[in-house]
Amino acid sequence: MRARSVGRRKSSVVARPLWRHRQNVSAKITRSHSPKKNLQSISQEQRRLYEDIEKLRSVIENGEAQLRKSDAELLRLRQNLDFQRRIQDSYEGFGRDVQTVLQATERWRRGIAGTVADLIRIPERYLTAIDVALGGSVRNVVTEDTDTAKSAISYLKRKNGGRVTFLPLTTITVRPPREINLGRYHGVIGWANTLVQAEGKFQRVADHLLSQTLVMETLDDALIAAKQEGYRLRIVTLTGELLNPGGSLTGGGRKKERSTLLNRRTDIEALHSRLQEQEAAHQKLHSSLVQQRQLFKEKERGVCDPTDCGGASGTGTHGTAWKMRYSKGTHCRSGERPS
Repeated sequence: MRARSVGRRKSSVVARPLWRHRQNVSAKITRSHSPKKNLQSISQEQRRLYEDIEKLRSVIENGEAQLRKSDAELLRLRQNLDFQRRIQDSYEGFGRDVQTVLQATERWRRGIAGTVADLIRIPERYLTAIDVALGGSVRNVVTEDTDTAKSAISYLKRKNGGRVTFLPLTTITVRPPREINLGRYHGVIGWANTLVQAEGKFQRVADHLLSQTLVMETLDDALIAAKQEGYRLRIVTLTGELLNPGGSLTGGGRKKERSTLLNRRTDIEALHSRLQEQEAAHQKLHSSLVQQRQLFKEKERGVCDPTDCGGASGTGTHGTAWKMRYSKGTHCRSGERPS
């Protein structure tokens, strides 16, 4: 019995080291497998992060290119608007005589409403026709009354400033158009005064100058209508030919650019509107780019943060990935954070 008990104790003493050895081996195997799985998972996450960063960098570069184009367009619009405003304020192109009146500082200047070109707006389609129909009248100066016109004329005489035609709102008259059946003619667009816009009392100026002029599409259409009406009509075509009462005909080559006097205010308003739209688009693009850059930095920190790289030495699980180049001109070195 005693021998048998001694044998069991000897067997237990021998078996205990074997059991402990097996436990140690099993733990080592488990530990050896766990880092491999973690490393695979981390490597996949790192690759995904790097791919995200590269995609985001491409988006940022594209956004920066668009922002540079937007900057250039903003500069162009601002310069153009400034140039147009300076031309408008100096009344460039109206001639020294008209400039002398419009730039005067006398008390009567308050009675000057502006030039005909300032006071009417013309749709683009009819610009050439109305420009021809008005002729030199675009430089006529509109006044509130005859007293203002008289004072301006006296001022011009004193200054040897030339001669100017004034249109006092209190004296100009409007002759109604001829009563004809426009429906019988092909290519009729309408009486010129109905094709332009003017505010309130200034519509009278447009009626005074244009109510007797018929606008038609082509010269052939105009010639037929003029003949049928006994050459008593004043007709202008969309391409700028002018048929006068009595049968005279004016036409020929014209400069391709539009009149430099008509629609200046409209052009300035359109430029200002375009500038506001461009500024809003520019601000939106800039805000988006700021957000993308912030996101880019956050992703960089996610890749290169030493706390995720096994400590400051950069030798942990992510150590290798931490040291990789992840952006242009930037390296992650052991123990450093990206700036």
